[in-house]
Amino acid sequence: MNDNAQPAARARKPWPAVFSIAVSSFSLVSAEFLPVGLLNAMAADLDISVGTAGLLVAASGLLAAISAPALTILAGQRDRRQVLLALSLLLTLSNLLSMTATGLPAMLAARVLLGIAVGGFWSLGASTANRLAPAGSEARATSVVYAGISVGIVLGVPLGTLIGQELGWRNAFAAASVVSALAYAVQYVSLPTVTQATRINARQLLRLVARPAIMQALLITVLAKGTQFATYTYVEPYLADVTAAGGYFITLALLVYGGAGVIGSLLGGMGADRSLRGTLAVVLAAAASALALLCAAGSSSAVALFCLLVWGAAFGALPLCLQLWIMRLAGDELEGGAALFVTCVQGSIAIGSALGGQLVNRYGAAADMGVGALLFLASLAFAWRAMAAPALRGRAPAGAD
Repeated sequence: MNDNAQPAARARKPWPAVFSIAVSSFSLVSAEFLPVGLLNAMAADLDISVGTAGLLVAASGLLAAISAPALTILAGQRDRRQVLLALSLLLTLSNLLSMTATGLPAMLAARVLLGIAVGGFWSLGASTANRLAPAGSEARATSVVYAGISVGIVLGVPLGTLIGQELGWRNAFAAASVVSALAYAVQYVSLPTVTQATRINARQLLRLVARPAIMQALLITVLAKGTQFATYTYVEPYLADVTAAGGYFITLALLVYGGAGVIGSLLGGMGADRSLRGTLAVVLAAAASALALLCAAGSSSAVALFCLLVWGAAFGALPLCLQLWIMRLAGDELEGGAALFVTCVQGSIAIGSALGGQLVNRYGAAADMGVGALLFLASLAFAWRAMAAPALRGRAPAGAD
């Protein structure tokens, strides 16, 4: 029997199982970026600087970067149901520890647990949903899981911000704990046994990353996504300090940003079908322009909202374009390419959040946006040159550089 058919045959009701994975993806994204809308309050309560509070995002990203390939290898041929349930439980424990943390060490420990859950889930969750789906519906199943990510950005982070502003940031993590516990319960009831016939080893990943074209694409991914999180992590302090915005405006701005991200993701997919190189260029140019305008004129609430609209649309399309690029280069080794992409994206969250925090501490949030604009332009220049390779004009065969 074909490996892909095994779990589908055991899943008598596949769509509830796929939906349960989507609920976890929503919960993971909400928890990972919840500090973005609550940095000032968390910094004050934990008696640390805003830049240091940004390390809470960096810590989870760093651990996710490490755990993505590590857990892909360690999972081996284990039942994916048990692996995903363990990761969902880890997410719930992280949220509970965040809720009760009284100092930076405990909060960092909670974010470490979250990072492990994030890295493992992104490497294994989407592929499991794909295998659970009925034949011919694999793409729809994957899109359901990624819809959970989009909803997490559109609703999870802004709603968590609103709860934190009204009831305190600890209650925002309490709400996240409830959602993650619900996700665990839904998975426990819905997920069937998901067998795995093959395994990925470290040698395969090293061989893949050693390809010059893939290495170049991964480095550009780190630069672009690192720039994204060096700036996005500090949106709330920027709006509070530079735009002099209140809590409700910040919540509205995050909703606009997330909503634009969903639209940007859809438009980015349509554009990438026609020209991946051209679409990525437009996305990076739009992000650079938005950040440059924020740096120059973000004291106006109308300008700031417009910039977040443009930047949010670029944010939605950016990971899609970068992942498609790496998938085309990886050819038949898609799972290995996916693990490497997750590692680079999560590593860039850690690097970008940490470096952005240093910029904010020393020069302010507006300067952080200005540096981000320059780095996005650098990403555009490198990507435009790298993507001129003939292999990217169509789907690259396995091993193509």
